[in-house]
Amino acid sequence: MKTVLLNDKQRKKIVNLVRPKENDYYSYQNLNLLTAVFDEDTKIYLTLAYYLSSSIKRTDEHYDDYTYVMLTPMGNYVVGCKEEAGNYKGIFSPLPVLISNKKILELIEYYRHSFSERFSMEKEAKKEMDLEGKGFTEWYLEKHYFEKKENAKCVNTTVVTDTTINKSHRIKVFSRICYGLSVISLVVGASFHGYRIHPEYVEHYNIGVTMGITMIMAFMIFLVAGILLTLMGKRKSF
Repeated sequence: MKTVLLNDKQRKKIVNLVRPKENDYYSYQNLNLLTAVFDEDTKIYLTLAYYLSSSIKRTDEHYDDYTYVMLTPMGNYVVGCKEEAGNYKGIFSPLPVLISNKKILELIEYYRHSFSERFSMEKEAKKEMDLEGKGFTEWYLEKHYFEKKENAKCVNTTVVTDTTINKSHRIKVFSRICYGLSVISLVVGASFHGYRIHPEYVEHYNIGVTMGITMIMAFMIFLVAGILLTLMGKRKSF
């Protein structure tokens, strides 16, 4: 085993797995996105994701809580465990065929005991970085994760807003068309009134009555459709 620097591709995998929250500093306070332990035999990377001291938990339990991320050839996984004075419990392998609980424990112990080596490696790596006075993890998340999530939200909001506006506009246009057709129906129906006042001309009278009834029905249909579309348009605008 050895200590190595993580690359951007590996950092993205870790962040997408643990999903730190911008408004929750503790969700990434101990997240290590710079270095990891690498096992040459299994090709597995392991680094710390989360740590909670027993003194902070305020319970009768005296174990510290640790959460580690494992990047493996078979996928990426989170492994949790509890530790007190070098004694670990609750370690369960997500891939028993590829890696045993014992191997995970060895990785964790190596990670814990390689603090000085990791510290020196991280210090050297950060010499060429402008972290703006922040820790590497906080700086990286703000530049490559939190900011992108916020931009994605803005894009989605814009798309939804534009879609809503377009729908409301279309509904308004259709409602006006319906109102216009209802008026035209009344005008057309009225134009046949002359046929209806002379029942002695049976053929013309029947045409006048038929057109009158048809246009009244058309008027009612288009008027109701226009009212319904107007109500729908008002609901869409809220």
